[in-house]
Amino acid sequence: MVTVTGHSAPAHGVAPAAVSAAELLAVIGPAGPERTAMLVALGRGLRPGGRRTGVARVYGPGAPDPYDRVGELLDLAAVHAGLRVGARRIHEALAAAGLTLADHPDPERPGVVPRRARFEHLGVCDQLLLAVALALIPAPDVLLVDPADLAVPAEGRIWARLRGVAAAGTLVIAAAPTADVAGDHAHRTVVLPHGAAV
Repeated sequence: MVTVTGHSAPAHGVAPAAVSAAELLAVIGPAGPERTAMLVALGRGLRPGGRRTGVARVYGPGAPDPYDRVGELLDLAAVHAGLRVGARRIHEALAAAGLTLADHPDPERPGVVPRRARFEHLGVCDQLLLAVALALIPAPDVLLVDPADLAVPAEGRIWARLRGVAAAGTLVIAAAPTADVAGDHAHRTVVLPHGAAV
C-alpha cells in the first residue's frame, strides 16, 4: 500500500483527479528501482494523454553528459525542443530553476553558472537545478525529478525552486530519501514503506 499525505490529512492511493497541475508531489523512500518506478508510474498516471513529461536527473539515463559545457547543454536542449539557440525559453527555464548564466564563476552568488563550465565541475545543487532547467526548456506539463539521493548541501533551496516551478503550472513529482525537507515544501507526499510500493 502507498500512503499519500497532504498538509492537512492523509489519504490512501493516488487519484489523478486529486492532484492538480500546479502541485509538488514528493515520493519518499530510499533510492532504488522501486522509488524510481513509482516516480515514473506517478508521472504516467497523473498526466492526461498527450501531455509532455520532462525528466531531471544528475546521473544515469537521460542525465546531462558530465563532460559537456553548460552552454552546450542549453543549446542542445533548445534544438531538441525545436527552439533556436539563445531562445527566450532558455532564460525562462534557468530563472525558474533559480540559475543565472554568466561568463565567469562567482563564488559569492549561489546559482550563478558559468556558460563554459563543464557540468561535472558545477556544485551538486547547481547540477540538479541545471538538470531541472534543461527539462523545463521544452515546457513539459509534468516534471519528474530524481536526485538519486545526492548529498545536497542546500536541499531546501532545491525544494523551494521545485515548489516555484509547480506554482507556475507544472505538476512536479520529485523523489527524496526522507520527508525532512521535502515535507516542508511538497503539497503531497507519497511514502514508500520499507522502500517499496506494495
